[in-house]
Amino acid sequence: MSLYKNNRNLIILFRLVVMFGSLGTVWQIGLAETIQVNYDPTSPTKGIQEAIDSLAGRGGNVLIPAGRYILRCPIFISENHSNLTISGEGVATVLETEVDEYRLKLSLDARKGNKHIWVVDSSPVRVGDGLYIYEAGNDFGTGTVARVVSINGRCLVLNVPLLDSYLTREQAVARHIFNVIVANNVSQLTIRNLKAMGSLKKGSTISSWVGNYVFFLEGADISLYEVTVEDSPADGIYVGTHGSLRLTDCRIRNIAQRGIHLAGHRGKGRIRGLVQGNIISYAGDYGLYLCDNCRGLVIKGNIISDIGLYETGSGITRTSESPPVDVVGTGILKKIFPAYSRPAGIGGVGAGGDADNIISENIIYRVKGSGLAFQRWVGENRPGRNMNVTANLIFDIFGPGIFLNGASGVLISGNQVANCQTGLVIKNSAYCHIEGNLIRNTKFGIHLYSLLPEFWTEKSVIANNTLIDCENGIAQSSFCRDNILQGN
Repeated sequence: MSLYKNNRNLIILFRLVVMFGSLGTVWQIGLAETIQVNYDPTSPTKGIQEAIDSLAGRGGNVLIPAGRYILRCPIFISENHSNLTISGEGVATVLETEVDEYRLKLSLDARKGNKHIWVVDSSPVRVGDGLYIYEAGNDFGTGTVARVVSINGRCLVLNVPLLDSYLTREQAVARHIFNVIVANNVSQLTIRNLKAMGSLKKGSTISSWVGNYVFFLEGADISLYEVTVEDSPADGIYVGTHGSLRLTDCRIRNIAQRGIHLAGHRGKGRIRGLVQGNIISYAGDYGLYLCDNCRGLVIKGNIISDIGLYETGSGITRTSESPPVDVVGTGILKKIFPAYSRPAGIGGVGAGGDADNIISENIIYRVKGSGLAFQRWVGENRPGRNMNVTANLIFDIFGPGIFLNGASGVLISGNQVANCQTGLVIKNSAYCHIEGNLIRNTKFGIHLYSLLPEFWTEKSVIANNTLIDCENGIAQSSFCRDNILQGN
């Protein structure tokens, strides 16, 4: 009997060994390939691009050891680099743009789709340099970010086709300034645990998206964890037309424009995901900006402060407060209805049809304009709608704590707003529910109005809000109708 048991135990043990051995084999087969960057001083990206390209088509992990990597061109990530994770060693891994900035005047018109440009003087250029090609005075147009592949006299051959035509009569130029990371049409991309350092304190700023330091165009399943961005001459992190975004525990500081810029362009509205636990401070325009059909986002637990100023090499720059477009140029209305669309801690929000977002448990303070600002351009027929703005702490704000401009079906509840010019402004909005907010130490508690008869402020409920130490309680001005005020 004992012999039988011993044999049976041996058989069971043998089967377990075979099973776990097979699992180990499967695990080894499924293990993603890992490449470590070998620092190369001759490379425009110091070996980072080469490491990423070595995994093109199959994905894997790229490890960037601690060190200072001075880049002369962007790190390009395309659809060939999907299923990729790029990791550093925290703030000890620094990706920094080259300060050597120059401008090249185009000598011939450059045509869309071509991979070359002709310039007046190519002497400052090195092979591998990153260039931004655009028309002077049109920084917000369709510029092209490219890498110089070769130099043939005054002809520069590029690695990507031009996105538009650039004309000499429009003072077309190529400029050595660029993003740190440019990703387009990538899926399953993770960037974590590294620092991107810009040139804001060393050189001039640029208003275009080319200065956005971590820059994503179309794609899906993008994750950024514990990424630090400092001194960006435009936006800190830009993500456009993506699905399933995860942007958590990042540190963004000293940004000329927007700390985080999310855009669901072309009516696709594909920005969906989570923006949580980020710390954003010292941004010129917005801490976090939602632009054009951002939908299905959870924006939670972020700390946003000191918006409306940033530091350059020559000192502190302060952004001017900007009123909504329907009061621009009308000084008296600015005094009667003091509300600002920028700067703002969280801004955009309603611009261009943003919808179905949750904005909760954020801390927003020391803002030169509004704490949280919905926007609506004159004639805009896609208001911000179906959003929850709950349990945010907003204080020490130059203008309104919360500014709803062109909102529809928005719930504002459980927020604490203090030390603002106006606690809550409701303008050009309808079907909103404002309940259970605590508003303290403001000149105006809650102010409802519209400046345009085609955009009434109407059919909203303002109930059970607590107003403490407010010079004026709840006021309704022009073009308001059918609003319910009770229990405040």
